[in-house]
Amino acid sequence: MQQQLASIPNYHTNFSNNNGHRISDHSRWPSHWNPGSGGANLGYYPGYSWNGTNYPFSYYAPSGYCPTPYLFLSDCGSFWQPGMGYCDTLPYGYNQPISIGVDEVVPEYDTYGDIIGYQNETFYYDAFWDPNTQAYGYYDYRGGFHWVTFPWLNTWE
Repeated sequence: MQQQLASIPNYHTNFSNNNGHRISDHSRWPSHWNPGSGGANLGYYPGYSWNGTNYPFSYYAPSGYCPTPYLFLSDCGSFWQPGMGYCDTLPYGYNQPISIGVDEVVPEYDTYGDIIGYQNETFYYDAFWDPNTQAYGYYDYRGGFHWVTFPWLNTWE
């Protein structure tokens, strides 16, 4: 997976710039939820840094996350390309890693560690193309694997 990410143009610069904004201290997160031991590698990012520009998207992501040239926003079903805007599909034949934006429900805790409610938070993950299944896949911060497919792929059924 790291080899696929490293093939993205300006990977090292984008990774460094994006992680320069990373907040890993849970007490400094804006919503003050605690992911527990399963989310120890999570960080809060107050922006999506791509090619020297920081875009106003805030999200949580695992420590190895790197922005990509395409971000699929699952809640609205569209792709966003930094500096270009929104589109409905990836370019024909594109199979490089993409970012996936997913809204997940997370528990909210009180000072005693008891769950007092639930809230939606946005997570970004790197998704990788699997040529055998003809679909993208990613691991969430809890280690669960998810396939992502789109209407123009053979895996969409």
